[in-house]
Amino acid sequence: MEDDKMKTTINMNDDDQLLASFFTDNTITVPEDDFTERVMQHLPERSNRLARIWTWLCAIVGVVFLIATKSWLTIYMLLKNMLLGINLEHLSHINLAPYILAMLIISALMGYSLAKEKG
Repeated sequence: MEDDKMKTTINMNDDDQLLASFFTDNTITVPEDDFTERVMQHLPERSNRLARIWTWLCAIVGVVFLIATKSWLTIYMLLKNMLLGINLEHLSHINLAPYILAMLIISALMGYSLAKEKG
């Protein structure tokens, strides 16, 4: 059994060496002459425009839905009851540092993403 594994390993090494020598002997270098950059410059900026339109359309539909169904009243009451139901005595024993650190990291990543998108 060990002999079979050894033969397989030797054969794989031989195959790898044969492939490597084949590719080094038959490599063709094609001059690019900035072809990729020229193609990228001629591509339209359509995807960014469609993404912005889609984002604004969804935001408008969401606002219209909130107004039409008067859902803001439900959200207001839900938030009010949640905030009034918080027992501040229990919060004094919680270590908030990990949560604050996580929020800072997420905010930094979002800011970086937005800056990269605009730049």
